[in-house]
Amino acid sequence: MGENMRTLDKLVQDAILTGHSVCAPSKSAQWMNCPFSIAMEEWARVTHGAVDEENDAAKDGTAKHNYLNLLFQFDKGNISILPEIPEEHDEAVMVAYRAVMNIFSDAYLLESEMHLKIGDAIQKWYSDAPSLMIMNLCHGTSDVVALDFETRTLWIIDAKFGRIGVDPNSPQLKAYACGAYFWALQYMPDIDHIRLGIIQPPISHELQSCEVTLEELQQFAGELLVALGKVIELYSTQVSNGENCTPGVTQCTWCKANKWCRSYEEFLVGSPTDMEPPTAEALAEIGMAPPPELPENSTLAQAYSYWKDIQKWGEVIETTFKARLQEFDAPIDNWELKYLRKNAAKWVTGVEASDIASGLGVDIELITKLDTPSAVAKRLKGIDISEFVIEGEPVYGIARCKP
Repeated sequence: MGENMRTLDKLVQDAILTGHSVCAPSKSAQWMNCPFSIAMEEWARVTHGAVDEENDAAKDGTAKHNYLNLLFQFDKGNISILPEIPEEHDEAVMVAYRAVMNIFSDAYLLESEMHLKIGDAIQKWYSDAPSLMIMNLCHGTSDVVALDFETRTLWIIDAKFGRIGVDPNSPQLKAYACGAYFWALQYMPDIDHIRLGIIQPPISHELQSCEVTLEELQQFAGELLVALGKVIELYSTQVSNGENCTPGVTQCTWCKANKWCRSYEEFLVGSPTDMEPPTAEALAEIGMAPPPELPENSTLAQAYSYWKDIQKWGEVIETTFKARLQEFDAPIDNWELKYLRKNAAKWVTGVEASDIASGLGVDIELITKLDTPSAVAKRLKGIDISEFVIEGEPVYGIARCKP
């Protein structure tokens, strides 16, 4: 145990010296669900120098975030000259910027790329937390933390530039909110609302948001504390036999420890449901493709009893593989993401037909009769209706690479 504790001390010292966040909010869905995975990732990083290499998709997202931050810094007068945003980033960055700024009236305070010490906030709510470890192992940077003084609202907003939809009511944003809450109190002692927002230009030009109560936030901080304690415990004992893993689509998809994780292997070949998974013998018996002739009734019934499990198993594989293709932004073993179509555009939520007609300078009957944005756009050629429209989400499939 003594050697293990020295290794834990080394982890804490490394976090202090380098500013590395072991339990980063951006990975909270992973380490809160499966603390073992982060313990093993960090063990490999500290003891063997294992470093994550940023892929092209991540580099693109980083660049967009940097330009978005520059826009906010320019607004605050922190920089006098705004660098030109490259064409490949301009549209997405401007969509994110406008979606954020449209929230606020004149009375607001906005901070971008704000470093939040989540561990400090946890200790203020739970004073018995082990200070040195908790304070230094959990912190992160939020894209936007803002106060709307008119509505007395604390906003936590994150920009996402990938094509996989993100729910604003996520562990990442709630962790940021924990860190931002005590900062906000010095400017707004009476906070009436706490809202979490996601702006994701490839999917929607509209900010998606939800509200959390202070009680829910404090409860979540307690959940963070429990998960952090498990990471520290597993790291200090270096449990590596997989008994402490809790595999699932969300946490396993991005986990770097899944390469040697026994639970992950069992999860992939098993069933994501509580039902008994089909055995290898059963799958071999019924075949993974329809046989030339249907089997006898008893065998057919047995095959059908497994069918729902097989479908769910396939859904897990498809979801995980799509996420991997998205992450690497390149073919994997001759498979690639293929753009299929874009879902139909929709009118902006909450905007009445009369408001749309008034804004476009047309008769309301035209809007109600034609109904959909695409039909209206065809009729009103040359008139920009984008202000009232949410672009349809792109749909991707998995396809073999062309030779």
